[in-house]
Amino acid sequence: MEMNQSILEKGLFARISFRLVFSIEILENGNWKKIRTNSSICDGLSQKKELKPGESFEFEWNQEHYFFRENKEIKEKVSPGSYRICLNFTSQKELKYKVCSKIFVIKELTLEECLQREWNKEECIKELAVREKNPNLCEKIIGIPYYITFEKDDCYFEVAIATRDSKICEKIGNKLYQNCCIKTIQRQPFTPEEVVLKFLFEYMYESIPLEKSNFVTKEYQQKVAEIIERGTLVDPVIFVQDVPPPEGVVIEKAKISNNTASVKAILKYSPESSGHILKIELFLIDGEWKINSIICVLP
Repeated sequence: MEMNQSILEKGLFARISFRLVFSIEILENGNWKKIRTNSSICDGLSQKKELKPGESFEFEWNQEHYFFRENKEIKEKVSPGSYRICLNFTSQKELKYKVCSKIFVIKELTLEECLQREWNKEECIKELAVREKNPNLCEKIIGIPYYITFEKDDCYFEVAIATRDSKICEKIGNKLYQNCCIKTIQRQPFTPEEVVLKFLFEYMYESIPLEKSNFVTKEYQQKVAEIIERGTLVDPVIFVQDVPPPEGVVIEKAKISNNTASVKAILKYSPESSGHILKIELFLIDGEWKINSIICVLP
């Protein structure tokens, strides 16, 4: 079987059965070192796939990596440097092959490059602001009406976390999100309203899967897993197909009784709409509020 660098550039088509392990490596001090490209406590350095004759395989890397800081798993964009993609093959006859791509260089972002982008301009500016730890760059985020506030707020949030500077949080316009920012840095527990807002923002706009969320109970994760297994036409968490703009997320004051709390969240798709209402139940567990139930209610 002929294998060369074009395999890595165009994907892989199997003619015999293979066990495939692929990884991303960075060049450090003259040596190649694997980086963690997926969230896996057991490994994370590589990803595995069985390939049968006739099956094809394509891969895509979003230039993010995972690492641990203060016993917490962190995900962020990789640093500038030289990288390569490597594939390790093991056939049924225990024949082993390894092939790596051409070296590619990830460069530092510049503000000019971000502003010239047609898509994901705001995300690019945010990445640059976080990397340079410069909250002033967040002011370059213009956005469109009904979206601009969140894009800019999220930029300030990420820069504040990167610098551990709670004063930057004060630039955030959304008061609840501002509180989340400050309390994250100061390691203070969230109120039920703050838990609901942070959870919805992470789930809807940052695509953090439910099983990775720190704001829900195991019981709730199991409930949603059962709904997915039975089949559903709408999202099993927010009960709609499309997410609203961030400025359309309205969190009402919590009703608290002992160790339980109830919060109403309204998802509005325009300033004039009545909104889609979610009733969210939370339990106080070990000093932290956790979401245990989300149901859709009529206005």
